[in-house]
Amino acid sequence: TDLPSKRGFPYVSFVNWLRYLVEYDQLEHLVGVKDLGEMNKILLTFWDKFSKIHTEHVISTKDTAFRKMCIPVLLHGDEGRGLKKKQLMVLATHGILGKGCSHSTNDVGGEALRLNMVGNTWLNHFLQCVLPISLYNETPEAFFHMLDLQAKEYKQLFEEGLVVQGRRCYVCCVGVKGDAPFISKSGKFERAFTRRPTRASSKKAADGICHLCLAGKENYDFPVPFEEYGVQRPAWLWTVGSVCPYSEPSPLLQIPFEIGGTTEALWCFDLFHNFHSGLGKYFASSAVCICLELVQLSIDDAFNFITADFNSYCRRNKESPYHKRLTKALFGVEQGFQAEAAVAINECLGGLYREGVFIPAARAERIARQGLQFLRCYAWLARESYERQMKRFPFAPKGHYLHHTFLELLHQSKRCDHCMNALCFSVQMQEDYIGRPSRLARRVSSRTTSLRVIQRTFLAVRNSLGAEIAQGW
Repeated sequence: TDLPSKRGFPYVSFVNWLRYLVEYDQLEHLVGVKDLGEMNKILLTFWDKFSKIHTEHVISTKDTAFRKMCIPVLLHGDEGRGLKKKQLMVLATHGILGKGCSHSTNDVGGEALRLNMVGNTWLNHFLQCVLPISLYNETPEAFFHMLDLQAKEYKQLFEEGLVVQGRRCYVCCVGVKGDAPFISKSGKFERAFTRRPTRASSKKAADGICHLCLAGKENYDFPVPFEEYGVQRPAWLWTVGSVCPYSEPSPLLQIPFEIGGTTEALWCFDLFHNFHSGLGKYFASSAVCICLELVQLSIDDAFNFITADFNSYCRRNKESPYHKRLTKALFGVEQGFQAEAAVAINECLGGLYREGVFIPAARAERIARQGLQFLRCYAWLARESYERQMKRFPFAPKGHYLHHTFLELLHQSKRCDHCMNALCFSVQMQEDYIGRPSRLARRVSSRTTSLRVIQRTFLAVRNSLGAEIAQGW
């Protein structure tokens, strides 16, 4: 395709990926099962449950024959690191359904729908393009051109499908996911994490931090702080969908989504960036720092103390830790908790990882309440730290995004028999995948990065398929 910044830019059409998977009987890497009859049954079950949760989704207008041949997918985008640590945008598609999770215990059954969180990511992720920053930094139209191509493909595959070997397959993209910069950029959102209030007062009022609601917006009709962590009826809840977050629509809005309602809900919040790499990291580091202060040693001596204790634990349990030493640099401490919060979030996340794509309402409600309890505890710790003039437990937009995730799970549990697992939209597997083409990009010429990465991706997929077949024999 021709970009504004480069003619003849190479990319891989998802239509061709789908045709290849059908022709070579490899749809299990997109759906999680190999048998066609079982696949039809699983897809029908998925869409029946999905349409009860999302009653306005376009899939609700389709009949049984369509649903049992319609594959749900997600679009993921993120920036990796190429040659000389320069960014490159990687866009890829993957299926929602897979072969489970290494911690799954509750998704075993005849009509079980398993998460896509195990397996070789070369095989269950399908590359569209690798876009070096030199092509879209000064000409962002190139980035949106690639999004436009992908959105049109999704639309075609949903409305017309693809006929291969006498069978017509359909594809429905149910969401777009990635880190906060990708979400805000791909959606052309004017409310994003970069627009948060940074001081008590400023010349220009903050626009808000969330594309779904007006949290963090200043000079609104009533206060809508994003720091209301864990509250079941926060002030911002009444502003969800009230004001469009963009002036110019994103090309991704061509993707068939909802008949009515808010189109910006196509962009999903991600548990990995918002908790594992976000609020959870802040919580753990702040908690460890407070524990260190109780040791009554210098900073270095305190870290030596907990390092010795940590290594002793690893030896007893025969663990091989990634970090051999716990240092002040690792925790972001340069100068001299409540267990309830830790227990709540451990039970919440443990519950999510044990489930499949859908969670029975009773269990989902319990998981959601545990997540909200963690947020309330975190907010209390933040207030206590502020009053004691301690730089611990910072408020961040990621906490607000977690609030949306847990509240949505709670609301679904009130109106449906089953709720959608938030891990469907988490990016642990995608973080592994992004690193793969990024590593390839660091080993090829910068002038032909996009083409060479695609070619080597094909080789990696072929080799992975060969290894899988050999293992099966």
